[in-house]
Amino acid sequence: MGEIFQEGLADLGLPPETLTLGTFLIFWVNFFINLFFLVVSYLLLRKKEFIISFKFLKYTFFVTVVGFFIDFSYYFLDRLIPDFINWLNRWFFIGIVISLLIGGFNFWFSKKMFRLTKKEAIFVGVVMAIFTNPLILPIILVSIFIFISDILFY
Repeated sequence: MGEIFQEGLADLGLPPETLTLGTFLIFWVNFFINLFFLVVSYLLLRKKEFIISFKFLKYTFFVTVVGFFIDFSYYFLDRLIPDFINWLNRWFFIGIVISLLIGGFNFWFSKKMFRLTKKEAIFVGVVMAIFTNPLILPIILVSIFIFISDILFY
């Protein structure tokens, strides 16, 4: 069974060693990071009653599972972008697409699961898109650095 799964990963273009103990550790680290930012988001929305329920843990687990697959979409997006595009534009595009996927899913799922208003669900989606995407924070910092250097030196 494991060999078939490893061959399937190779067919998708992923390295056969993709699922290791480290992968599961990364999953649980992502779970606790998601839990932290979701708790902060719901506390800022004053929705403490959602946080103290078992439903919130199930919600966080499902967000982490879907987020894990969204993170793997990096490999497919990287293969879709032509090689002649420079690395900064490539990372920027991938970071934006992954942020839109993360934010969109969190918007939809939080609205469905906890019946949040549209404004509250947008807040949760934006917080998760910015703070749980490993590509977007460096992009934002590099963009700010380039913007400031353009102002100071030109």
